[in-house]
Amino acid sequence: MKNKRIWLATAVLLCGCYKNITNYYADGQDKGLAIFSNTGNNIFTCYVNGQPWRTVNRITGGFLTGSTSEIHIYKQTDSTAPDWMVIEWDGFLEAQPNDYNTIALYLKVPKGFTRNGIDSLQGQRIAIDSSKGFFYANISGYNTEA
Repeated sequence: MKNKRIWLATAVLLCGCYKNITNYYADGQDKGLAIFSNTGNNIFTCYVNGQPWRTVNRITGGFLTGSTSEIHIYKQTDSTAPDWMVIEWDGFLEAQPNDYNTIALYLKVPKGFTRNGIDSLQGQRIAIDSSKGFFYANISGYNTEA
């Protein structure tokens, strides 16, 4: 009996402990979008061809279930092309919640740009045009740059 309890406790610890830490607050004026706030409760939402799209939930997990994040930030480099900081959001169209997709923002950065340089962007307004950056959407049925 004691061995069964130990096995059950171990299984629960390794597999079952996870928590959804996403806070979604609907925008009262735009159906399907979340409000934008300065309280850290933001998730990325937008319309894709008139359909609401949102990021996946941020999950903290147990040992085997792992954690998931809705956002990934990395630098894309090439010896002949400019360097890009890529901010990529995992999400889904509201009508297709089990079909995960991505929307990414590519921002041109200097060759020596590092992760610490992200702080230098705080408070800046960045115009997204083809010379400074662009959005890329990889969504089922749509693959587009804007």
